[in-house]
Amino acid sequence: MEQLKMIRFFDKADNARSPAYRIPEGFFIREATEKDGADWCKCCLNGELNVNECSFDIFKQRMLDDSTVSINNIFMICDNNGNVAGTATARRPTENHYENIGILHMVAVADEYKGKGLAGPVCEAAVNRVRSMGYKGCYLSTDDFRLPAIKTYLKLSFIPIITDDEMRVRWEKVLKQLNIKSVKAVDRTLNSVPAVEITD
Repeated sequence: MEQLKMIRFFDKADNARSPAYRIPEGFFIREATEKDGADWCKCCLNGELNVNECSFDIFKQRMLDDSTVSINNIFMICDNNGNVAGTATARRPTENHYENIGILHMVAVADEYKGKGLAGPVCEAAVNRVRSMGYKGCYLSTDDFRLPAIKTYLKLSFIPIITDDEMRVRWEKVLKQLNIKSVKAVDRTLNSVPAVEITD
C-alpha cells in the first residue's frame, strides 16, 4: 500500500514562529558524528525502518553512503548522560522528487525512550535545518498506523498530500482516530484541494 505523504510549506512568518515543541528537561539535541552509528541503529530497531542490527556499517550503508544525506544534517536527541534516545534527518531532495522541497527522513526513537515527548523536538530540529538550507518546503512519508508520529507532523504544520479518493478516505480514518475535525490538503502537484474533514 502506498504510504501517506505530507508536506509543510515554509514562509516568512516561520522566522518569528515560536517552536512547536520544547526539548524535555534532561535532554538535548546535537548533530550526529560517525561515532553515533550503532546508537543511530538502536533508535531504528523497531522493525519499521528496515534496520536489524546495530553497527557503523549499517549506519554508513543507510545514511552516510546516501548522497542526499550529510552527517551534520542527522540530529540526535540525547539524555544528559549523552545516551542517544532518538533521531531525525534533514535530507536533500532525491531524484524524481519535488523540486526545491527537502525531506524529513528516518525519524525514530529508541524503545526505552518512547513516550517522553522526544520525537517532536528532534523532528522540529530537522525541519528547521531543511528550511535553513533554503528549500521552499519539507516533505515526508509515513504509515496510517503511526498515529503519534502523524500527530507530531500535524503539529509541525505538515498537511496531507491527497493523491486519489482512496488516500482521502485513509486520511479521514486517521483524523477520526486522532479526533481532529479538519486539515488542509494539497494534491499530487501541491495545489490546494478541499480539506480533509470528518463528520460526526
